[in-house]
Amino acid sequence: MTVSEKREAARQFFQKWVNKGKEDEDDRSYWIDILTRLMAVENATDHIEFQKKVIIDGNTKRIDAYIPETKVLIEQKSLGVSLDKKILQSGGIELTPYEQAKRYNDNLPYKVIDPLFLDDLKQEFEELKNMQTRKKDGSINPIPYANKMKYLDAFQDKLASLKFLDPACGSGNFLTETYLSIRRLENAVIKEKYEYQKDAFAGQISLTDLNTMNPIKVSISHFYGIEINDFAVTVAKAALWIAESQMLEETKAIVHMNISYLPLETNAYIIEDNSLKLDWNDVVPNYELNYIMGNPPFNGARTMSKEQKAEMVNIVETESGDPKKYKNYSKNLDYVAAWYFVAARYIKGTGIQAGFVSTSSICQGEQVFPLWNTLINDMNILINFAYKPFKWESESTKSAQVFVTIIGFSDKSFALKEKRLFEGNDCKKGENISPYIMLAPTIIVKPHKDAPDGVLKIAFGNQPRDGGNLILTEEERDEILKKEPSVSKYILPYIGSLELIKGTKRYCIWLNEVPPEEIVKSKFLTERINLVREFRLSSKAKTTNQYASCRWNYIYFRQFIFYKMQKTNKMPIIHYQLIFFYKHVFSFEH
Repeated sequence: MTVSEKREAARQFFQKWVNKGKEDEDDRSYWIDILTRLMAVENATDHIEFQKKVIIDGNTKRIDAYIPETKVLIEQKSLGVSLDKKILQSGGIELTPYEQAKRYNDNLPYKVIDPLFLDDLKQEFEELKNMQTRKKDGSINPIPYANKMKYLDAFQDKLASLKFLDPACGSGNFLTETYLSIRRLENAVIKEKYEYQKDAFAGQISLTDLNTMNPIKVSISHFYGIEINDFAVTVAKAALWIAESQMLEETKAIVHMNISYLPLETNAYIIEDNSLKLDWNDVVPNYELNYIMGNPPFNGARTMSKEQKAEMVNIVETESGDPKKYKNYSKNLDYVAAWYFVAARYIKGTGIQAGFVSTSSICQGEQVFPLWNTLINDMNILINFAYKPFKWESESTKSAQVFVTIIGFSDKSFALKEKRLFEGNDCKKGENISPYIMLAPTIIVKPHKDAPDGVLKIAFGNQPRDGGNLILTEEERDEILKKEPSVSKYILPYIGSLELIKGTKRYCIWLNEVPPEEIVKSKFLTERINLVREFRLSSKAKTTNQYASCRWNYIYFRQFIFYKMQKTNKMPIIHYQLIFFYKHVFSFEH
């Protein structure tokens, strides 16, 4: 299908389904219709799964539909179901459909775009709506009609001029939500102009501009994306075209007139390519762009492919201009860090504001120095806003939980004076956000190979390499013990850094020295260790493959806690604790 044919298919699809759809009758036909008619996908049922099982807070849930290739999670409701009304869920809690879907993606797009630009645009529009003039005697008059329309026109032109880039756009979630948000704001402007004209002419509506030209100025051609997966590119374009049709209908309802469909030459510029090898200026010149946002891949330093590791070396070290200075800087960085380096070079000397969802580990431990010392001190980057790490619920029942952060940044010359730090629903403001996600001066700890005198060397503790299958949340443990109380002796407390610092609880399956004939008596234990075996066999690390045969044990095993204590004013100080896993509760004698 050509681009114009696809856009026409999007219009026809929207017209077919508008005001239709029952969750329990039309869900499959609706999504299969999208894939076949709109996206020309052959064998559509091979690309979508219905009633996908997921684990949320230790409880099994079902998502209406899931597209594995693009990691799209779909939660839908029938026509007429209020999206604001709470519905009783399994587990006893009440959630609105919006809150229900929010559990799966934690509302990530808006956590990025709200502080990046949307909050400021909404505030600017509210100020325009409430604009007034004050006479010499102190009385207040509404702003004159011509002036008000001038300001509203200028604001709409500003919205239409903005350009956005998602350099790892996947199925277009961030771009689509951004387009919908900007168009809804534009529709609010159009409505304000419409109502203001009506009031100014005492009920005699004069819509000269609206009648002689399309009142819509915001175009999807200002929304750019880069994505390596060809199917995801198709999904992203289709999503934007459907959003375009949806917002057109909303505009029609405001101006009470029929607006012809938007010109076919407008396009959704989603480029199929590797954004770490492509010059972003070839997609959109940096002097034209306003905002970068996205959710780049979460691969850790130990889970990257050889190609991804080579990309990291090239971006972090080779393209730095001083490979000798930055040698081995890429070694321990998560894959997402590459997008920070490329973005920092792209936005240099411009007013572009950027925001990425990232693994929280890029702001912790050994990654801080090679990433943030380079970005801040060598590449002139500053953090404008950030979120304290929060839990990301994976769509896979087998995946370990991931903690993420969101970081907004820009060239130092264009940094915001007031920085914002979010934690849950709270927002704190200050002069500076450090790379450790605190309102504090930028002080970065530089790693050293040798331990200071008198301090023990750090070594690995227990390392499961289990794909998360030997680790349990407190909710998972409780659920399992209801079904199989006899396995309680094999489920023990598990303490990592988060548990040690914040006092949260996790548990592990501990089967050291347990005979296999005992393990197979439990359906739960058998299933879990088989999942461990599958995970270890699928690993690219040969050392991990070798441990598939002893799938019930940890790979690196150090059972005991070593520590060195020094008494100062009768207060014991633990200088070093090697391992966070424990089988028994240890008490230190003072």
